[in-house]
Amino acid sequence: DEELIKELKLINNQFKPDEKLLVINADIGQIAGRQAMEFDRAITLTGVIVTKIDGSGKGGGGGLAP
Repeated sequence: DEELIKELKLINNQFKPDEKLLVINADIGQIAGRQAMEFDRAITLTGVIVTKIDGSGKGGGGGLAP
């Protein structure tokens, strides 16, 4: 959603955090990679935390980092 990305950029510019982590649920599968790339383009992520890896049948979210 473009509005959420705009808001995320605004928050990033105002606070200028040292670390920018994306916490993402492994249940969303392959979409996790695309979502991580969009967030990285918007605010340059410093890391990704993938949750619920043990309960996911999709398993697509585990290989996010290029």
